[in-house]
Amino acid sequence: MNRAILEKYALFKDDPIKTITPVASQGYCNLNYLVTTLKHRYLLRVFQQVNIDREAEIRIQQCAAKEGIAPPILIEDEASEWMLMAWVPGTHHTTLNKTALTTLAQTLQSLHAITCDAPTVDLTVQIREQTPEVQEACRTLAAYGIHPVLCHHDPNPKNMLWQDDHTLTLIDYEYAGYNDCYADIAAVCVEFALDHKYEKFFCELYFDGAYYPPKLEAYKVLYRQLCKEWFEKNV
Repeated sequence: MNRAILEKYALFKDDPIKTITPVASQGYCNLNYLVTTLKHRYLLRVFQQVNIDREAEIRIQQCAAKEGIAPPILIEDEASEWMLMAWVPGTHHTTLNKTALTTLAQTLQSLHAITCDAPTVDLTVQIREQTPEVQEACRTLAAYGIHPVLCHHDPNPKNMLWQDDHTLTLIDYEYAGYNDCYADIAAVCVEFALDHKYEKFFCELYFDGAYYPPKLEAYKVLYRQLCKEWFEKNV
């Protein structure tokens, strides 16, 4: 990233850039840099993957930022090649206790309640390998129907910054869009390998009581298959 490109923005007029350094934990779709000035720290994301609707990603993240669950975007590149956002301190958790699961359920409820200009995502058409398990999952979802909300679609540990068990910021909205809320709930169950006890606790929290385990299991099948195919193609 050319430092001079950033320095032309008014944000740095009275608070010049000191350093631009790669972030230790990098994602698969972007190059991430810590930008430090005399007074502040920022995260610079240089986009790498080309088959992502970056304009939609930015819109969705800005909507989530207004709800306090995503970093505010401070500068958007006109060509959608990078963006600069506020730096959010935090850690990544690979396991979640009941307090953190409560926070995550509440955070997803906030995200799913947002109304935003976002694409509709159909996971069933994104899967290339229509295994018998995938086909059965699709039949299950057809029976239950889809009730679209704004989903993150990639709520894995690296896309969550925990300030403590009560405070969570969701990052990386590349794949966000409208889908059934079970898509995100299932992804959390898979990513954090929740056992039956914790899965039930998490789902009952999110749904405020009863939920549909067969629908959840169907979305787990789709999420696992999508992850498998994504990593085969991109890593």
